[in-house]
Amino acid sequence: LACTVPTNEPNDPPDQTPGEPGIGAVNGTPDQTPSEPGQPLVELPPAPEGMIAIPAGNFQMGWDPTSSDKWPQNILEKEIPLHTVYLDGYYIDIYEVTNSQYAQCVAAGFCDDPPKVAGHDYYRDRHYGNPQYGNYPVTFVSWYDAENYCSWAGKSLPTEAQWEFAARGGTKSGN
Repeated sequence: LACTVPTNEPNDPPDQTPGEPGIGAVNGTPDQTPSEPGQPLVELPPAPEGMIAIPAGNFQMGWDPTSSDKWPQNILEKEIPLHTVYLDGYYIDIYEVTNSQYAQCVAAGFCDDPPKVAGHDYYRDRHYGNPQYGNYPVTFVSWYDAENYCSWAGKSLPTEAQWEFAARGGTKSGN
Protein backbone atom coordinates (compact mmCIF):
# COMPACT_ATOMS: atom_id res chain seq x y z
CA LEU A 1 0.00 0.00 0.00
CA ALA A 2 1.38 3.37 -1.08
CA CYS A 3 -0.37 6.66 -1.79
CA THR A 4 0.02 9.56 -4.23
CA VAL A 5 -0.69 13.27 -4.41
CA PRO A 6 -0.75 15.45 -7.55
CA THR A 7 2.04 17.98 -8.10
CA ASN A 8 -0.54 20.72 -8.75
CA GLU A 9 1.70 21.96 -11.52
CA PRO A 10 0.42 22.55 -15.06
CA ASN A 11 2.29 19.94 -17.03
CA ASP A 12 0.21 19.15 -20.09
CA PRO A 13 2.36 17.53 -22.77
CA PRO A 14 3.33 19.72 -25.72
CA ASP A 15 0.80 17.98 -28.02
CA GLN A 16 -2.12 18.08 -25.56
CA THR A 17 -4.66 20.88 -25.27
CA PRO A 18 -4.14 22.61 -21.90
CA GLY A 19 -6.60 21.39 -19.30
CA GLU A 20 -7.43 18.07 -20.97
CA PRO A 21 -7.22 15.15 -18.58
CA GLY A 22 -3.74 13.64 -18.78
CA ILE A 23 -3.85 10.57 -16.55
CA GLY A 24 -4.48 7.52 -18.64
CA ALA A 25 -4.69 9.44 -21.92
CA VAL A 26 -3.46 7.28 -24.76
CA ASN A 27 -1.83 8.81 -27.81
CA GLY A 28 0.21 7.58 -30.72
CA THR A 29 2.76 10.39 -30.81
CA PRO A 30 6.43 9.79 -30.15
CA ASP A 31 7.53 10.14 -26.56
CA GLN A 32 7.94 13.82 -25.83
CA THR A 33 8.61 14.76 -22.24
CA PRO A 34 9.51 18.13 -20.75
CA SER A 35 13.05 16.85 -20.04
CA GLU A 36 13.91 16.06 -23.67
CA PRO A 37 16.16 18.43 -25.64
CA GLY A 38 14.22 21.38 -26.96
CA GLN A 39 11.44 20.96 -24.41
CA PRO A 40 11.02 23.21 -21.38
CA LEU A 41 12.16 21.63 -18.12
CA VAL A 42 9.31 21.53 -15.60
CA GLU A 43 10.62 22.18 -12.10
CA LEU A 44 8.49 20.34 -9.58
CA PRO A 45 8.07 21.75 -6.09
CA PRO A 46 9.89 19.79 -3.39
CA ALA A 47 8.15 16.51 -2.61
CA PRO A 48 6.18 16.27 0.63
CA GLU A 49 8.04 14.43 3.38
CA GLY A 50 8.26 10.69 2.72
CA MET A 51 7.35 11.06 -0.96
CA ILE A 52 9.27 11.26 -4.24
CA ALA A 53 8.42 13.31 -7.33
CA ILE A 54 7.54 11.52 -10.55
CA PRO A 55 7.65 14.08 -13.38
CA ALA A 56 5.04 14.28 -16.14
CA GLY A 57 5.61 12.34 -19.33
CA ASN A 58 4.73 9.53 -21.69
CA PHE A 59 5.67 5.91 -21.10
CA GLN A 60 5.00 2.54 -22.65
CA MET A 61 2.50 0.61 -20.54
CA GLY A 62 1.65 -3.03 -20.99
CA TRP A 63 3.53 -5.88 -22.62
CA ASP A 64 5.08 -6.22 -26.05
CA PRO A 65 4.25 -9.70 -27.37
CA THR A 66 7.52 -9.71 -29.35
CA SER A 67 9.60 -9.36 -26.16
CA SER A 68 11.59 -12.22 -24.74
CA ASP A 69 9.76 -12.16 -21.40
CA LYS A 70 8.76 -15.66 -20.33
CA TRP A 71 5.47 -15.39 -18.47
CA PRO A 72 2.37 -17.58 -18.67
CA GLN A 73 0.26 -16.52 -21.65
CA ASN A 74 -2.90 -16.10 -19.55
CA ILE A 75 -1.12 -13.42 -17.49
CA LEU A 76 0.41 -11.62 -20.44
CA GLU A 77 -2.85 -11.42 -22.38
CA LYS A 78 -4.13 -9.04 -19.69
CA GLU A 79 -1.19 -6.70 -20.43
CA ILE A 80 -1.77 -6.41 -24.21
CA PRO A 81 -1.59 -4.17 -26.10
CA LEU A 82 1.53 -2.16 -25.37
CA HIS A 83 0.38 1.45 -25.50
CA THR A 84 1.63 4.96 -24.79
CA VAL A 85 0.23 6.63 -21.69
CA TYR A 86 0.73 10.23 -20.60
CA LEU A 87 0.75 11.00 -16.87
CA ASP A 88 0.74 14.39 -15.19
CA GLY A 89 3.46 14.74 -12.57
CA TYR A 90 2.73 13.32 -9.13
CA TYR A 91 4.34 12.36 -5.85
CA ILE A 92 4.30 8.81 -4.53
CA ASP A 93 5.19 7.42 -1.12
CA ILE A 94 8.78 6.22 -0.99
CA TYR A 95 7.93 3.40 1.40
CA GLU A 96 4.90 1.21 1.82
CA VAL A 97 2.42 2.13 4.55
CA THR A 98 3.51 0.54 7.81
CA ASN A 99 1.52 -1.33 10.44
CA SER A 100 1.91 1.67 12.79
CA GLN A 101 0.73 4.19 10.19
CA TYR A 102 -2.26 2.06 9.27
CA ALA A 103 -3.13 1.53 12.95
CA GLN A 104 -3.49 5.33 13.30
CA CYS A 105 -6.17 5.25 10.59
CA VAL A 106 -7.92 2.40 12.42
CA ALA A 107 -7.77 4.34 15.71
CA ALA A 108 -9.28 7.38 13.95
CA GLY A 109 -12.21 5.21 12.80
CA PHE A 110 -11.48 5.57 9.05
CA CYS A 111 -10.07 2.09 8.42
CA ASP A 112 -10.86 -1.43 9.57
CA ASP A 113 -8.30 -3.74 11.14
CA PRO A 114 -6.76 -6.02 8.54
CA PRO A 115 -8.93 -9.14 8.49
CA LYS A 116 -7.83 -12.52 9.64
CA VAL A 117 -7.24 -14.59 6.51
CA ALA A 118 -7.55 -18.37 6.74
CA GLY A 119 -4.11 -19.89 6.67
CA HIS A 120 -2.42 -16.56 7.36
CA ASP A 121 -3.61 -15.82 10.91
CA TYR A 122 -0.17 -16.49 12.35
CA TYR A 123 1.47 -13.79 10.24
CA ARG A 124 -1.27 -11.21 10.75
CA ASP A 125 -1.60 -11.86 14.49
CA ARG A 126 2.13 -11.84 15.00
CA HIS A 127 2.83 -8.61 13.07
CA TYR A 128 -0.17 -6.26 13.06
CA GLY A 129 -0.53 -4.53 16.42
CA ASN A 130 2.89 -5.70 17.62
CA PRO A 131 5.15 -2.65 18.18
CA GLN A 132 8.18 -4.76 17.28
CA TYR A 133 6.77 -4.91 13.72
CA GLY A 134 5.40 -1.37 13.59
CA ASN A 135 7.68 -0.42 10.68
CA TYR A 136 6.79 -3.50 8.61
CA PRO A 137 4.41 -2.97 5.68
CA VAL A 138 0.77 -3.52 6.55
CA THR A 139 -0.66 -6.65 4.90
CA PHE A 140 -4.08 -8.15 4.11
CA VAL A 141 -5.65 -4.73 3.56
CA SER A 142 -8.59 -4.62 1.12
CA TRP A 143 -8.65 -2.18 -1.78
CA TYR A 144 -11.41 -0.28 0.03
CA ASP A 145 -9.37 0.10 3.20
CA ALA A 146 -6.32 1.11 1.15
CA GLU A 147 -8.47 3.79 -0.50
CA ASN A 148 -9.79 4.86 2.93
CA TYR A 149 -6.26 5.04 4.34
CA CYS A 150 -4.98 7.22 1.49
CA SER A 151 -8.02 9.50 1.75
CA TRP A 152 -7.55 9.77 5.52
CA ALA A 153 -3.89 10.69 4.92
CA GLY A 154 -4.93 13.42 2.41
CA LYS A 155 -3.69 11.40 -0.56
CA SER A 156 -5.08 8.93 -3.09
CA LEU A 157 -4.29 5.42 -4.26
CA PRO A 158 -2.06 5.38 -7.32
CA THR A 159 -3.72 4.41 -10.58
CA GLU A 160 -2.46 1.29 -12.36
CA ALA A 161 -0.49 3.53 -14.73
CA GLN A 162 1.02 5.61 -11.88
CA TRP A 163 2.06 2.46 -10.02
CA GLU A 164 3.59 0.84 -13.13
CA PHE A 165 5.53 3.99 -14.10
CA ALA A 166 6.84 4.57 -10.57
CA ALA A 167 7.69 0.88 -10.07
CA ARG A 168 9.89 1.03 -13.16
CA GLY A 169 11.75 4.01 -11.78
CA GLY A 170 10.23 6.35 -14.35
CA THR A 171 11.65 4.57 -17.41
CA LYS A 172 9.69 4.78 -20.65
CA SER A 173 10.18 1.23 -21.94
CA GLY A 174 7.36 -1.29 -21.77
CA ASN A 175 9.74 -4.18 -21.07
